[in-house]
Amino acid sequence: ATCSPPTYLLHIWSAYNQPTYRSLQGMLTPLIQAYPEVARICEEETGRYPLHHAMCSGNKSWHCLKPLFEAAPFVLQCIDPVTGFYPACLMAMAAQHVNDPLSVEIRARQNSAGDKGLVSLWYIMPVGSRKEAMQRAAKELECEALESIYLALRAFPRALMKN
Repeated sequence: ATCSPPTYLLHIWSAYNQPTYRSLQGMLTPLIQAYPEVARICEEETGRYPLHHAMCSGNKSWHCLKPLFEAAPFVLQCIDPVTGFYPACLMAMAAQHVNDPLSVEIRARQNSAGDKGLVSLWYIMPVGSRKEAMQRAAKELECEALESIYLALRAFPRALMKN
């Protein structure tokens, strides 16, 4: 693995920490297919790999990150130079922000829109239905965060051991 001065699109995608619609998360596979070697390049400025950024961002599930992990599995064993933690621990730390109101609302809108992408349905839904959708979305996000932490630790259990 080498460090490189330019900031790659994959690093930018990985560091993006705003709640997003699922379509943005679907960008990872094409990025890695086009430039698989970039997943194995750390930033010169921070020393972070894209997987460090992604696990720290808090809005990407393990299933979303699977292509990134598969492109550079060794990164799970690399301590993040910024925090001093393994990536699995970064994901656990970031999970505390998983139920912020904006993330929950975006997920609730996505769920109610379905595959058709009719986000405008959200605005005509009765208030009670929106509230239920928000509650379901919050539970869904929490379960995804826990599952992601579990899968990351399962892939590299030594992250729980003292150095």
